Amino acid sequence: MSYASVFAPGLFAGRVVLVTGGGSGIGRCTAHELAALGAHVVLLGRNPDKLQAAAAEIQADGGASSWHACDIRQDEAVGRTVAEVLAAHGRIDALVNNAGGQYIAPLESLSAKGWQAVIDTNLTGGFLVAREVYLQAMRQAGGSIVNIVADIWGSMPGMGHSGAARAGMVSFTETAAVEWAASGVRVNAVAPGYIASSGMDHYPEDMAPLLRELASTVPLGRFGTESETAAGIVFLLSPAASFISGSVLRIDGARPQVRLGWPMGEPAEPGTARDAVRPFNGFHRASVPRVFARCGATAARRVGRRVGDNGSMSAASAKSSPVVFEDEFIEGLRLLWEHKIVFNQTLGLRVVSVHPERVSARIEMRPELVGHYGYNRVHGGVISAGLDAMGGLAVMAAIGARHMDESPAQRLHRFGKLGTIDLRIDYLRPGIGDRFELRAEVLRLGSRVASTRMEFLGADGKLLSSGAGAYIVS
Repeated sequence: MSYASVFAPGLFAGRVVLVTGGGSGIGRCTAHELAALGAHVVLLGRNPDKLQAAAAEIQADGGASSWHACDIRQDEAVGRTVAEVLAAHGRIDALVNNAGGQYIAPLESLSAKGWQAVIDTNLTGGFLVAREVYLQAMRQAGGSIVNIVADIWGSMPGMGHSGAARAGMVSFTETAAVEWAASGVRVNAVAPGYIASSGMDHYPEDMAPLLRELASTVPLGRFGTESETAAGIVFLLSPAASFISGSVLRIDGARPQVRLGWPMGEPAEPGTARDAVRPFNGFHRASVPRVFARCGATAARRVGRRVGDNGSMSAASAKSSPVVFEDEFIEGLRLLWEHKIVFNQTLGLRVVSVHPERVSARIEMRPELVGHYGYNRVHGGVISAGLDAMGGLAVMAAIGARHMDESPAQRLHRFGKLGTIDLRIDYLRPGIGDRFELRAEVLRLGSRVASTRMEFLGADGKLLSSGAGAYIVS
């Protein structure tokens, strides 16, 4: 069996392509596809065992590959390695700047050393490799470079170090595309979203439940595949992209657009099976990441399929069986949101209604909430905090509806596991008025993560701000 590429056989015949981080994940997959299309692929990375294994796979499949161990964070080592590649092959026609890595940590916990380590790997290392490839090869002969970044649009909570580095790499891509164009060099970037690759197995074990639920925040309702990412990279390296430079190709199933607040809906099985969105898996050696495989066949099927297979449900499915909450449950939520969450007292948040499909509240304007004194405009922080509170309240209502077999006290106790993991706000109009109405609904409730849509309205019902949130629920 060989790689099932959508590109023409022999497309890269006679070409030499350098792939950093080529021993695993997206880099390994991309290297296989390029080799299947005729390129000699040179793998670069820090782990000789992984590089040797990947090169052996390519050779066993009939492709040409070699490898060099190199720490891309070391200036002299990068220059020396690029020189060795040129000495061995006489040319470097393309570079896939894929090497990178990060770890999960909130900004306040990061040390200078930890921050710098990720910057060195995800930004400085990519710059050093690209610079040396340009100076030693492409300045004289031209070529194409693709830098691999990430879904940084909006924010990267828990990975601020990586988000800063990837944003820097996007800017580097745009600048290099201009500065190196006269030498016949194109420079682009690919930004993968949630891709089911071996990289997911590098995170701590306790993150596995959250990782498995990430697809619930993607409009297409699934994870992307390594092959889909590799195809984007290969296209940008190909002659068909000869007038594309300085661009970023996102491969993310429209996930960043969720922040616009549009109800995402539940991808129907027939819809996700249609040709335009059916998962593409051309890599014959691809394997399911352990974080999915350990959960059995049901969880594994979610890779490249809709998330609903593992207990998630849409708001629409929650509405299919009407639920009426007990007064005890509603009053318990009101007590939590209006009094026990002390910051909500500062906001003056008052719960108006609690239903399984929607919750609402109001905030009366007070001098303490003014953000712009010249217009008596409500502070943006009031809006974001209020919408975050409403998203959490909507999730608690949806959880309550799902567990009506439990007592009200048991359902209220589930609040202890609720937490915000992502929040995106769009400020549409100035928040001016005597009072404001806040609404929220759950778009999807999974076994680990829930996604919500929130609205902040004026007294006249005009939409002032909208939000989208993701909440861990267990």
